[in-house]
Amino acid sequence: MSDSVGRVNNMMTVRFSKSHFDVGIVDVGLKGAITKRFHLDEGLYLSSMGRICSWKSAASFDTKEEAVLFFHEWVNRNRPKRAQYKLEVIEYTTPEDAYILLFDETHPLWAIEVSEKRNIAQAARAYFYDYLHELQYSTGTLKKYRQEILKYGVDINNRVDPELNLIFRSAKIREQYHQDSCLIQADKAHLHIV
Repeated sequence: MSDSVGRVNNMMTVRFSKSHFDVGIVDVGLKGAITKRFHLDEGLYLSSMGRICSWKSAASFDTKEEAVLFFHEWVNRNRPKRAQYKLEVIEYTTPEDAYILLFDETHPLWAIEVSEKRNIAQAARAYFYDYLHELQYSTGTLKKYRQEILKYGVDINNRVDPELNLIFRSAKIREQYHQDSCLIQADKAHLHIV
């Protein structure tokens, strides 16, 4: 994903599983309804309008508590007719992506990617991700790139400053995102960092 300014790719993707809860209902008046396990395709659900429907039209909630509350409000609206229905909360997990800013305008790579040619920006990105030595540039090419990148206060002959190293930064962001999400969404989503 690119930012709105030029070709700067400064986003990092974190993938996690998000839980959604549907309200399944079981008619205990039917013979054998309690002994059978709830079938997702053939089961009865509640729509957001409070009508009995199939799974395609079922209302989806972010937490289990919201689903339980919705069911109890639905039952209590017309208690005599709906007393035979029992609740079964169905949990679905869907993969979702979160895009996190990896570096902003203060990072030297931002200025390099906005104003320099693609090959120089590529060499600078390789330097900040600490794989410049793997690209096997010739000595002349490295000198030329070094002269261009020195304008931004970055010397590619030296080791990357740990504060500017994007590998360390992305690992810290992933770890922090994972910790924060686990604390905040402990019962809502089960995070799996990709």
